Amino acid sequence: MDRKKELGNFGEQAAALSYEKDGYSVVQTNYRQRFGEIDVIAQGRGCIVFCEVKLRSEKSMVSPAQAVDIYKQRKIIMTAQAWLCAHNTPLQPRFDVVQIIHRSGEILSLERIENAFGV
Repeated sequence: MDRKKELGNFGEQAAALSYEKDGYSVVQTNYRQRFGEIDVIAQGRGCIVFCEVKLRSEKSMVSPAQAVDIYKQRKIIMTAQAWLCAHNTPLQPRFDVVQIIHRSGEILSLERIENAFGV
C-alpha cells in the first residue's frame, strides 16, 4: 500500500473514532458507488452523517476543507442519495467534512465541520 493511501486510511480511522467518542455509531466506511465515495457514514443525534475526510500536512498552503469544492460536494451528494435509496432511514441527512492537519502521520489537529455543504 502506498504512503498516500496509508495516510488516507489513518485519517478516516481518526475521523470515525472522533464520531464514536461523540456518541455516534459508525454505520459504514468507504462506501463506493459509480458517482464517488463517502469516507465515513455515521448516525446519531437524529442525523445520518455523510462525511468526507481531508488530511493535509502542516506545511500545506490551503486548509484540507478547501479541497472539498462544489464538484466534490455534488459527487458526495449523489453517492449519499444512492446510499439512502438502498437503506431506509428516518434520520435527517447531514454532510460533514473532517479536516486533519498532520506532521509525519501524527495528528496535530482534527476539526469536524458539521453541515459543511449548507444543504
